[in-house]
Amino acid sequence: MKTDSQSDSERLRQKAEALLSQKLLNSDLQFTGNETGDLIHELEVHQTELEMQNDELRHAWAVAEVAVDKYTEMYDFAPSGYFTLTADGRIVELNLCGSHMFGKERSRVKTSLFSLYLTDDTKPVFHHFLQAVFTHKNKESCDVTLAASNQKPLFLHLTGNLAGNGKHCLLVATDITDRKLAEKALMESERLLRESQEVARLGSFVWDLATGLWSSSNILDEIFGIDQAFGRSLEGWASLVHPDFRELMIDYVTHDILEKRQKFDKEYKIIRHCNGQECWVHGLAQLELDENNQPVMLIGTITDITARKRTEEEIRLKNEQLVAANAEKDRFFSIIAHDLRSPFNALLGFTHIMVEELPTLSADDLKMIAMTMRKSTLTLFSLLENLLAWSKIQQGLIPYSPEMFQLLPVFTESLALWGEPARIKDIELVTDVQEGLTIFADQGMLQTIIRNILSNAVKFTPRGGSIWMSAKSSEDGGIEISCRDTGIGMNQYIVDNLFRIDVQTSRKGTEGESSSGLGLIICRDLVEKHKGTISVESCEEQGSTFYIRIPQNF
Repeated sequence: MKTDSQSDSERLRQKAEALLSQKLLNSDLQFTGNETGDLIHELEVHQTELEMQNDELRHAWAVAEVAVDKYTEMYDFAPSGYFTLTADGRIVELNLCGSHMFGKERSRVKTSLFSLYLTDDTKPVFHHFLQAVFTHKNKESCDVTLAASNQKPLFLHLTGNLAGNGKHCLLVATDITDRKLAEKALMESERLLRESQEVARLGSFVWDLATGLWSSSNILDEIFGIDQAFGRSLEGWASLVHPDFRELMIDYVTHDILEKRQKFDKEYKIIRHCNGQECWVHGLAQLELDENNQPVMLIGTITDITARKRTEEEIRLKNEQLVAANAEKDRFFSIIAHDLRSPFNALLGFTHIMVEELPTLSADDLKMIAMTMRKSTLTLFSLLENLLAWSKIQQGLIPYSPEMFQLLPVFTESLALWGEPARIKDIELVTDVQEGLTIFADQGMLQTIIRNILSNAVKFTPRGGSIWMSAKSSEDGGIEISCRDTGIGMNQYIVDNLFRIDVQTSRKGTEGESSSGLGLIICRDLVEKHKGTISVESCEEQGSTFYIRIPQNF
């Protein structure tokens, strides 16, 4: 450095002497070789040196002023905020961009603490950052948030270095608000995608055809029931496919997807690796091709459609049941129409006789006709009553109101109602109900059940027969009601189809009483409302026994 200074001085002196010599040649002054002349010469050389230095200084000053102006302009109008901070975070200097970040004039920001403009949650981050700059004397960085009162919060990335004097931190603040908002929007989008995939049970995968390995999302791992240790290869995937679908799916992937380059769109069953549970999935995927139009990846999604498949199966079964029920009702109404025709034919026939032959009819004839018409009318009324009751049951219009009551009075009332028809046929009615025996049931429904069972027994028991009605507590805590008769009994076909509305099982009673079979169907429906059961044991010519079991686990 010293050598450079000496060289500059020598060059300057040489230039000064050359310039002075040129001046002397152009002037009339002459100097002798004495000391005075040498001194004057030296002074003139020095004066020339000073003049040259002065010219150079003025030029350097002009250049420096231009540089300062450029630096000031670059400093003030830089896209980032520049700050000079003390160790406690007080602002010594800042540029215009920095003051604009705070939304204040530069003069009002100077000498204030930088942390005053930060949100409470990022102040500790800033203090730790500033302490690290002065402690470690290295470049440090952090992210903070400005909480300006007159604008939305700004997200800043701070980078700080220790100044040369060691007393100040030179800080650069970059506005990263757009980036932060984009990151936040991306995170929100990813969250919504993740949640929607969780709700829809939608997993994703990427199959690298070069390596033969595939990667999977967390949702797909959950659907397949696999963990990170599971071998994600074609063979690994095939092991998850249900045996009934495995050969089909391997052929589909090999030929339709890889060879024919079709889109993957298939529903198939899998067996979850973790628990062996069978599930239905729907795969959608598409090949990705390279620049040579060769497949390199298969990218797609797999959705758990087990619930949908279960619902579809339930709907299918319900539709089948509905079709079957409608068919049963059609056949049932055909049977009912047939049962209605006979009483109406009798009424029409006798009314025709009365219209055409009334003058010739005796009192006994009229009585016989009247009794027959009354019998047909009662049959019609009973059938219509049963039809109305059955219709209300099907529509859910009969309320189920169980209560605790004694069983014997219900039996007594029903026996009194059918006592006269039984007496006319000379049928013995016997009851065996323990006094004080109680039951929890719908009293009106139970009366209908007992009446229909007793009516059926009287109808198919010949003259001189017997009917036994009994009730007792069963071993499981319920109530068992039975009705045994010495009637004509039933064959196995009638027994098997007795409670079906779509099969014709009705027949005439022992004295021609009409029967539609609807009463027993009503009994079955009412018993089922009590969560109970009704069954029958019967042999032809040996009578029948009906059992009604009503649970009491209320």
